[in-house]
Amino acid sequence: MTKARAGAVIFAAGLVAVAMALGLAIAFRPAGATAEPAMFPTAMAVVPSPVLYATVTPSPTPAWSPSLRPSEPPSGPSTAPVPALIAIDGADPTVTAAIQAAAGAVQQLDAYRFLVGMSGRSVLDLSADQHVDWATRGDLVRSPVLSVDAMFGYSLVEYDNSASAGSSSRLVMIGDDAWEFDRDGTARPVKGNIDSMSLLLPDDFVRRVFAPFAGAYERVGRERHNAVDATHYRATSEGLKAWLLAIDMEGSCTIDLWIADEGYLLAAETRCQPHNESAGRGFLAQLEITAANDPDISIKQPK
Repeated sequence: MTKARAGAVIFAAGLVAVAMALGLAIAFRPAGATAEPAMFPTAMAVVPSPVLYATVTPSPTPAWSPSLRPSEPPSGPSTAPVPALIAIDGADPTVTAAIQAAAGAVQQLDAYRFLVGMSGRSVLDLSADQHVDWATRGDLVRSPVLSVDAMFGYSLVEYDNSASAGSSSRLVMIGDDAWEFDRDGTARPVKGNIDSMSLLLPDDFVRRVFAPFAGAYERVGRERHNAVDATHYRATSEGLKAWLLAIDMEGSCTIDLWIADEGYLLAAETRCQPHNESAGRGFLAQLEITAANDPDISIKQPK
């Protein structure tokens, strides 16, 4: 790897929520567990249609050991405009309104557990593959201040898809304070701006990735999803075209979304694969919310 390429990798990792194409080939532990950085199998970098799974084999911390946060306040996340609703032919206004409302309702939940992640594209530009895949799994509580205890993981993929390397780290964020856990489980305060991490949490992720496509779906019917009563929606043919246009891909997709009976977006997944594997990588965007408003979810300052 050239010095220029190595520098670009470190910079991209440090601005993991600012200029990235993000994705889901990450190793996780439950929130509350000790974090041990893990590398990623190189095969994951060349799978056209990414698949979410866990790996439990730890390996040494990468030599470049990048920080997950920029040292200076970024100009990106705080100012990057949220995409507008995409106009889609034949969109059902009732379905569109329901999905928009469900996306907004995520921000009204008092507490929940979550998984969000993306592979093959960037949160800030769905048409671009910056070759950084990521996922976040953890707990979120809004009162008395917004607090998160989560594993943030990412994989840096070579531009020829020949190899990848990645890591994961547990962070606890309580209001404006944050702590990162060393490999031995020791918590140390995070110095610097953490605003960019909001892009890796459900509120921003839903607004940027799924809400703009609210008109892309049709109602399938009532069903149980993750043990929650919900309504299932699936992309229409025009909705499929809109997604493929947005991610700049010629291929096939499975696109599903569930709204809990309580009105919040329970889960959503868009999984696409190019017809021609030489045309580029596949795409995966995923959201899962569980234990909504569970009073037993709590986040405490590390000792």
